[in-house]
Amino acid sequence: MNGRFQNVALGVLIALFFALLSFWFEENAIDVKWLSLTVETGLVFGLSIGILKHLWKRPVFWLSLACFPIVHLAVFRTVLQGVREWRGASISGAFVLETSIVIGLCELLSRAIKTRQDRR
Repeated sequence: MNGRFQNVALGVLIALFFALLSFWFEENAIDVKWLSLTVETGLVFGLSIGILKHLWKRPVFWLSLACFPIVHLAVFRTVLQGVREWRGASISGAFVLETSIVIGLCELLSRAIKTRQDRR
């Protein structure tokens, strides 16, 4: 199998996962705002990992990326518990803002650690 086919297959599997997850949310009468959090989490971190492919060999990238979802889920849990309805504009704004922050922080941390190591 070539890389392109694997990427397409992975994309289809991820889409299928989220589709099935949305049916599970509906079946269990879970509010749409929690479904949007699930999808947004996958998109934010999936997109960040894809965009930052040049940092994959740096352990600080994976360490920071492992910490960010904890902060992401804690903040969104607090926010969504206090909100009655999570609207599309809010979701889009949060997605753009958060993806930019995650990418920026990963770049910044990786650059800072590399600079520090180069000085030694």
